Amino acid sequence: MTILTKSFDIEFKMDSPEERTFSGYGSTFGNKDSHSDIVVKGAFEKSLAGKTPAMLLHHDMNRPIGVWQKVVEDERGLYVEGRLTKGVRDADEAYALLQDGALKSMSIGFIPKEETYDSKANVNYIKEIDLWEVSLVTIPANAAATVSAVKSADGHFNIRELEICLRDAGMSRRDAKTLLSGGMKALTPQLVDSDIVDLLKNFTF
Repeated sequence: MTILTKSFDIEFKMDSPEERTFSGYGSTFGNKDSHSDIVVKGAFEKSLAGKTPAMLLHHDMNRPIGVWQKVVEDERGLYVEGRLTKGVRDADEAYALLQDGALKSMSIGFIPKEETYDSKANVNYIKEIDLWEVSLVTIPANAAATVSAVKSADGHFNIRELEICLRDAGMSRRDAKTLLSGGMKALTPQLVDSDIVDLLKNFTF
């Protein structure tokens, strides 16, 4: 299983400091991020019908910090209302950091279920998301969003994950897709630099 993450510098507010509740947006629609991805309205609909995501700190599955009391789609994006659990060390720290302004962002952990890539616009539209968790994070801004991935249960990387790694290493989306569709034989001097060569040593086509 591969879980991706996306971070959004969305303002949210402490609705009740005494109850340690807060609200805001874990994701927004129509924003093109640094990986040319756009989340489409309706992307969360199926996932939200079946489960409530976990509330984590920094996407760490071992660091639950509270519960989401409301998770819905509206016209703007994924709106959430949550409560930090009293007496949990990470939740207590998150509460103090929220009040101090040190935690300013929320981020979603998800598996993309349906995507469409527009090569002319160089945009990947994410149309359906399997939402696993919404985290409080320090990573800022859509424009500086990072997408990270973990290995699947069998220890292999999937094609989307490899594409992200190649683009993080400096390869364009078009060149990454050329490589992935053609395998090692698609490599040309224009596609190769030392960082990408080192990266490809970790993968088997």
